[in-house]
Amino acid sequence: MRIHIVQKGDTLWKIAQKYGVDFEQLKSMNTHLSNPDVIMPGMKIKVPTSSGSVKKETPIKEQPITQQPF
Repeated sequence: MRIHIVQKGDTLWKIAQKYGVDFEQLKSMNTHLSNPDVIMPGMKIKVPTSSGSVKKETPIKEQPITQQPF
């Protein structure tokens, strides 16, 4: 499980899309929300994780810089 801090403009649907999780599963994990249709910036949203569901960025290997003779 990971925690998402709500930013301005976020919705549960957008958060589900961002992390590649099922909307209903996201909604059911956040029973602390009195109204899941209304979330405010700063709220903490629990996001389910499973192997392979969240895409992680892979670091880009830097190519060595070669000097060209003039």
